[in-house]
Amino acid sequence: LYPTISIAKHLVHSVPAPHKWFNRKLAVARTEAQYCKRATEIQRTSAQARDYVVPG
Repeated sequence: LYPTISIAKHLVHSVPAPHKWFNRKLAVARTEAQYCKRATEIQRTSAQARDYVVPG
């Protein structure tokens, strides 16, 4: 009986940590995606500007 109770307590206490870790990973991935999106937008606008400045 005692081991199961201690295991349950351990599980309850260990749940928030992976959750925080997952949230942090998710936030990092989201910021990385935003940076990639911004970089591609900058590349696209610079390419458009180049095409506009030097036509043909």
